[in-house]
Amino acid sequence: VFKKYYDPEIWLSLFEKIIENNSESRDSYLDIGSNLGVFVRSFDHIFQNVTGIDADRYYIEMCDFLYEEENCNFILADLNIKRVIDFITSPRDVITALSMIEYINNKEQFVQDLYDLTNELCIVEGHSEDIIKGYDKKYEDLLKSKNWKVQRADFTTDVGVNAPAATQETGRPLWICKK
Repeated sequence: VFKKYYDPEIWLSLFEKIIENNSESRDSYLDIGSNLGVFVRSFDHIFQNVTGIDADRYYIEMCDFLYEEENCNFILADLNIKRVIDFITSPRDVITALSMIEYINNKEQFVQDLYDLTNELCIVEGHSEDIIKGYDKKYEDLLKSKNWKVQRADFTTDVGVNAPAATQETGRPLWICKK
């Protein structure tokens, strides 16, 4: 079910279904690499506590402005300088790290932090070039090295607007990691 063109409503609905089918608790949600906070804002009706982390000050400031009246929290953090656990100290029921792993220098530590901070479900999305370059297998092996059930989705997400033309047909790999 690969959609070539980005339709946010389809993807939000898809991720909401993945969450509903793979987790029970709805107390806390964390989106790592939250960008403009679309997932954080879209899931604030599902979870009591929603938080986004991003390294770009502009995005955090925009989120604070856009969602000032909402139940959304945003943290400015460069995860190549400090670890996720330096900002989030208690586990979250559901975590998403969408198109993030490729930007992290210490991928092993990042995946360990994801594992340690996940109560029930962590959804990890790769990058547009991962399948072509074989990084998807490395990321999958890294995710499977932890004591959770890792399922690779039988579809890929869209590559994004700036992705190389050669990746348009492959999309981004997605893993559902369940404790």
